[in-house]
Amino acid sequence: MPRLPLRRSIVAAVVTGVCAAGLAGCSSVTTTPSRTHAPEDGPRASTGGRAAVRSAVRTVAFGRSRGRDVAVTAGADGLVRVRWLPTLEPAAGPLPGDRAAVAELDGRSVVFTVGGYGGRLWDLDTRRELLHVPAPVSAFAFGALRGAPALFTGDRRGRVRIWDLASGTSAGSLDTGAGTAITALASARVRSRPILVVAVDNHGDDPGHAQLWDLTTRHRTGAVLPARQEAESFDRFQVLTLDGRPTLVTGSDYGLRRWDLERRQELGPSVENRQEDARLFSFPSFTVALDGRRPVLVTGRVAGAPIQLRDPADGAVLAEMAVRPGTAVTALAAGTVNGDQVLLSGDEDGTVRLWDLRTRGRTDGPAPTGGS
Repeated sequence: MPRLPLRRSIVAAVVTGVCAAGLAGCSSVTTTPSRTHAPEDGPRASTGGRAAVRSAVRTVAFGRSRGRDVAVTAGADGLVRVRWLPTLEPAAGPLPGDRAAVAELDGRSVVFTVGGYGGRLWDLDTRRELLHVPAPVSAFAFGALRGAPALFTGDRRGRVRIWDLASGTSAGSLDTGAGTAITALASARVRSRPILVVAVDNHGDDPGHAQLWDLTTRHRTGAVLPARQEAESFDRFQVLTLDGRPTLVTGSDYGLRRWDLERRQELGPSVENRQEDARLFSFPSFTVALDGRRPVLVTGRVAGAPIQLRDPADGAVLAEMAVRPGTAVTALAAGTVNGDQVLLSGDEDGTVRLWDLRTRGRTDGPAPTGGS
């Protein structure tokens, strides 16, 4: 199997939700995405056809197919769709799966998909299966092991399996000792060493926590990052560089927390999604992006609330992008198309939108030729 030089995020080592996926091989499903034109003052938008109406988009990602930029989206309707960018027109028939993540294999995009069958890694152009991971797969992330590309998958029994993507074979496992579900994974480098961050679900008297594993020694390192209460169990991770230091952003029902991975210290109070009536909600989606040259947190909120760009240091809102009333943004990913910094968003009703981060609005122009 060819080696896998992973597609680098524009800011972060993107993990789990944005680096996750769901396909079950070449699909015989004939449902085809259709185009919905957005208002002239809004972003481009596309719905996934009848099968995706009222079906939340769970993941969105950037990739390449046949030399062109594409969006890869997966939804609660159990379909993975590939769309040309920036038009969001269908590029291929849908495939089964409810989560999807994209990396690059010898200059070609590959997609890792997850469903009831477990996980599968596919060549996005040929739909050839490159790797099958047995079920269940509760969390996953791309990364590296001894300098070689790797895939990490978690199950519901507290075990993380490591897959060597150069050979397409198992490279061992890590046992968290928790005996409960792995809810999120993230790959990072801390003081020049490869680290895997593993979120363990709540169990017994433990409300949940994150463990850090040194991938060189295969041993846990340092203290865990604790959740404060059961509902706060970490379910999403993003990694970014903040002031030159690797920083982990964790998502839960109580908002976003930021951790200095070198010092194992939390950075300030949680970033909360508090409404005008003081009620507290989780962020249904978040990602890391570049706004010009500065990294920003991008958060989706409850139905009808705008997408917000936030300072990752303190969570302060820097800018907002209005969304269609009555719908929540359930998936976000950042990338570049034709040299422009853009954002993909997926809504709870199956709609996918493309945003220009510079103008905060609609994207125009011919189909891009650059990478994402």
